[in-house]
Amino acid sequence: MAIHMAESPIGCMAAVHAAAATANLLAVEFHSADCPWWEDLVTGLPAPLIQAGHITLPDEPGLGIESLNDDVIAEHLDPAMPELWASTEQWDHRWSHDRLWS
Repeated sequence: MAIHMAESPIGCMAAVHAAAATANLLAVEFHSADCPWWEDLVTGLPAPLIQAGHITLPDEPGLGIESLNDDVIAEHLDPAMPELWASTEQWDHRWSHDRLWS
């Protein structure tokens, strides 16, 4: 199996943990090598994250990420959605827009 991973460091570390639990893993695909600030989105991971073609599975609980770096995240927000950590209460109702089928 090969895991397609084109996500944030959080998604990456989730993929690495899933990969570690997979018996027939070939590779975890990685698409963020050309984004110089990608690793700065979180704290707690080794830098560089990929060393000799491998990502080390952390020993710490959870994904191995200490925290999100709000300053770096804020620098790279989509201009169409410029609010950092906007309210998501519109999704709190059973019949929200993504739940028309339920």
